[in-house]
Amino acid sequence: MTEQKVSENVMRMKMRPFLHAMKGLSPEFIPLLKTILSHVRYKRIENMTRADVSRDIQGYISKVYAEWKEAQNIIAHALTKRLENIKLLEDDKKQYHRLKNKREKERCISEIGIAKIEIRILQRSIDALIWQIFEYEHSTIRRLALHDDIDNLSLKNIKDSMGYVSEMNKDPLTIAVASDLTTFVHVGDVIRQNIKDGNQIIEIKSGEKNLAFSEAASFSINTRCPVFDDNFTGQMNTTDKKHFFRAKKQQERLSSVEQILETGEGHDNYHDKPVRIQDHNYIPDFFHELIIHSWKKLRLGKLWDIHVVDECLFIGVYENTKIGFVGFNTWKNTTKFKGIVFNVLDSGRMMFVRPFMCLNLPVDILEDIIDGKVIVVLCLDYERFFNYGNSIYPGIFKLENTDVDSDLLSSCMHVNKLPIYSLHGGNKVYMQTGMESRIVFDFQRPRNVIDWTFKTSDLKKDAARKMHSKVKKEKMKKQMKNKQSKKMRKANRNQK
Repeated sequence: MTEQKVSENVMRMKMRPFLHAMKGLSPEFIPLLKTILSHVRYKRIENMTRADVSRDIQGYISKVYAEWKEAQNIIAHALTKRLENIKLLEDDKKQYHRLKNKREKERCISEIGIAKIEIRILQRSIDALIWQIFEYEHSTIRRLALHDDIDNLSLKNIKDSMGYVSEMNKDPLTIAVASDLTTFVHVGDVIRQNIKDGNQIIEIKSGEKNLAFSEAASFSINTRCPVFDDNFTGQMNTTDKKHFFRAKKQQERLSSVEQILETGEGHDNYHDKPVRIQDHNYIPDFFHELIIHSWKKLRLGKLWDIHVVDECLFIGVYENTKIGFVGFNTWKNTTKFKGIVFNVLDSGRMMFVRPFMCLNLPVDILEDIIDGKVIVVLCLDYERFFNYGNSIYPGIFKLENTDVDSDLLSSCMHVNKLPIYSLHGGNKVYMQTGMESRIVFDFQRPRNVIDWTFKTSDLKKDAARKMHSKVKKEKMKKQMKNKQSKKMRKANRNQK
């Protein structure tokens, strides 16, 4: 690659976070997206007061669910339209290839690419419903995915899944979301929530053979009979055997997720390892008000506004691409700030981060971002984060000084290519980039992540042991002093 080409690529990467990500999509897509946003965030009822809600909580919930149901219906229709269009374009592309019509072939390729981007955004909009149903709990949401790069989106699956969720959604106090429409729910066919049963992951089975295999798989899992599988499948052909074991695997995955959600412990299907959830009762502190404050300044005529949070997180809010690109990079070069620059719209291309439509910002700001009227970027400096954490809790963060593979390095916060870790139970726990996503897309203060790390660390346990030892010594010292005082008083009485 030539030096000029490298320079162009570097400049393109620097410019990317400041570009209007929606530019170049089909003309009707932005209005469609804003309509979906209004339903996902139930804007129609946002003016209801707490008193209104408390007077009729079920009425309020049914109105929220009605908005979500409408969002899902609109998205399902939009996905169907784009999948059908891609099918037609693929046929046209082949035809133009045979005719050696390069121009029309490239047009088809371009339109297919645009349709696929729009499909991804629409699916992430469905993801926003799942995130709200599970109240933004990363530890719960991460359990719903499998590490198999599964994509069940198809015209048939949309039609089938919308059939059974529509039936469930006839209940005004129920919201059922089709898993196949999401980017990450690979366990269960439906995520359902209602007042009576709470959150449920549901497998839909139909057909005599499917039902029989499902019942057999359930029996096998529950009884753990060592000979059942062989006896049940002994006379089956290869196809039916695969069908049974596939049904059993699905149920095992579902059971493991349900166990984790109920007990906080179990087997993580995505990472294929045991997991223990520890953050259910953790209430973080957020910085979203800073972004709202900056947006209000822009509405009054200011062209830009910036913040630095906890010495290591940069937030920039800009009116347009040029001002953002020039202003941010000038500031970054001056302050020697380092790190990946994220646009809040980047959540659309990432898997385990809070979707754009349920970011902790008012709908008006999200609409301005969709329209390209405001650009919001964030950048976490790992080295400053490392130093800031150690300034609060000396020794909480350490750097791995041995060679690590590229996969580990890419999934961790690091300083000079040395992963950051802390010690928990004598084990190294690396600061995964999932923590970075909580800061960048959940708008959690970096101090939250540091405090949470300290909460379960060996450093805290050592400090507690030292404190306990100190208290014990002080207590023993006091007891000895009291004994000596008693002896002296007794001796004085005897002398008298």
